[in-house]
This record gives sequence, structure tokens and C-alpha cells, in this order.
Amino acid sequence: SVAGLKRVRQELELCREKKDQIKYSHQIDLIRGKKSELRNCLKNLETSALSDKETLSSVDLETLQSGMNALNQSVKKIDADIHVHFSTAELQMHREFERLKLRIIGLIDNYRELNVSSRSHDEDRSTTSGMFFWKKTHTRIVSVTEYQAEISDIINTLRRYANNVGAEIITAYEHFTPLDTLKAQLKKHVLEAFHEADVTFSKETILGPLQISLDKLRITPPHYEPQAEIDSIVNKFGASVKNEDIAELKVALEKALDSISKKIRHTLDEQQASFIRTLHQQNDMFVGDISKSIQSNLDKLSAQYNDKQSNIAHYDETITRLRELRAELSHLEV
Repeated sequence: SVAGLKRVRQELELCREKKDQIKYSHQIDLIRGKKSELRNCLKNLETSALSDKETLSSVDLETLQSGMNALNQSVKKIDADIHVHFSTAELQMHREFERLKLRIIGLIDNYRELNVSSRSHDEDRSTTSGMFFWKKTHTRIVSVTEYQAEISDIINTLRRYANNVGAEIITAYEHFTPLDTLKAQLKKHVLEAFHEADVTFSKETILGPLQISLDKLRITPPHYEPQAEIDSIVNKFGASVKNEDIAELKVALEKALDSISKKIRHTLDEQQASFIRTLHQQNDMFVGDISKSIQSNLDKLSAQYNDKQSNIAHYDETITRLRELRAELSHLEV
């Protein structure tokens, strides 16, 4: 009926109105939440801007420059002491390398023995006596022992020696007393210069440049793979060696061990020479490098704060505008 359709339309209209009201209410809640979140963001920005302004205002470049100059002068005063430490470290380093090379030679004794297996079996042996019609053949059983050495064992021996030597070098480098002592002495003297200068800036100002210079004083342990010695033995003897040839294999093993030892010690000689050159360079440039690094840090700070007053004014404007935005946002009706 017409009345029924009219009632249906009215109910549908009421449903639409309720739906719109619910949707509008939900949007209002979202807007209020976003408004609160935005207000907090503005507050955080204001706090950060205030902090940055205080940092800029607190920096006195003249005081910083004066402190840097005082520190540079104090560091230069310890130049003579540093030269003594570098010279002492060079002598101690030579002794440490010699001891390490002797240990490498001594380790060979642990790898000289061949792993030889033996196997016995009985054989018939015949001998003849007499002549012509009186010739007789005599047969007897003889026990025969065969000896055999596997080349795979030799390969493992050579690799174990090379790896053991490598581990010995790593341990030695990790606890290289001359290097550790030198670094400790250099750090001690430079930090004493820092305290003597009686400057007001952070200790990190000197520790950063100091660590950069100390990082140059390092040695990387060498690694040697005895592939050349392994190939030589495999090409000469094959997979295994028996009986009389075992003596020749033992000689070849001795030569291979000696070859590995010589090559590793030659590498150590090269590393020692290279590191001594580094010591000499650092001896000449250590104080200068630290002073240059300190000055470089100062130059960066100077550039950063060169337009300090303009930056502070900019922060003042930003802070004022942030406060205005927060106030306007608080008065907005949702």
C-alpha cells in the first residue's frame, strides 16, 4: 500500500541520518586525535629548537681556539719523549720477530715423522744346488713384510704445520708486547698533554685524533697455503709409497717443511720491514698528525658556528612561530 511504502521510506531516511551521525562522530574523534598528536609534535619541535639554540649560544669560538692552541703546544712538548718510545719499540719489535721465527723453525720437529703401515705375508722361496743330474731344488717358506706410506697423510701433515704456524703468528700478533706498550705510552703522554693544557672541551676532542694515529700501528697476520709443496710431492710420488722409496719420501717431507718455514719467515721479514718503515713515518709525523686532526675539528666547528648570530635569530623566529601555531591549534573548534 501507499502508506506502507511511505513508512518504509521514512525508516530508510532515519537509518541514513543515524549512519551519517555515526560517521560524523567517528570523524570528529579522529580529528581530535590528530589535533592532539599534531600539538605534541609542535611541542617537541619547540623543545628541540630551544635545545639547539642553547647549544649555539653556549659555544665560544675564541675560548675553543685558545684551548686548541694550548693543547697543540702541550702535545708538541712531548715530541722528544715520543721519539724515544718509537726507537725502543723498534728494537723490541726486532727481538719479538726473531723469537717468533725461531718458534716457527722449532715447530717442524713435531711434523717430521711419517705414518708408515706394515703388512706381513708368507712367500715360497726356491733355491737350487748341485749340477747336471745331481741338481736339486729346495723350497722354503719365508715371511715378507711390506711397508707403505700414504701421500694423503703427508698432505695433512704439511697443512697442519702451516695452520699451526699461522695460529702461532696470530697469537703473537694479538699480544705483541712492543706494540701494546708503545700504544699505551703514546696514549699516556698525549692525555697528559691534554690535562696539562687545562682546556675546557671534551676529552673526545683529543682521543679521536689519537686513535686515528694509533690505528696506523697494526700488523695483519699472514696466511700461507702449502699448495706448491703438496703439488711437488703428489707429482713425484703419486698416491702412496712403499718400502725403499719411503726413505726418499721422508727426505721430500723434510724439504717441504723447510720450504714452508722459509716462505713464512720471508713473509715475516717483509712485514717487519714494512712495519719498521711505518714506525719511522709515525715517529716523524705522529704529533703533527694529531695537531692537524685537532685543527681540522676546530675548522669544522668554526664553519658550523661561523654564522652563529644568524642561526640563533632563525631559531628564535622558528620557536615563536611554533608557539603561535600551538596556540592557534588549541583554539580551533572541531
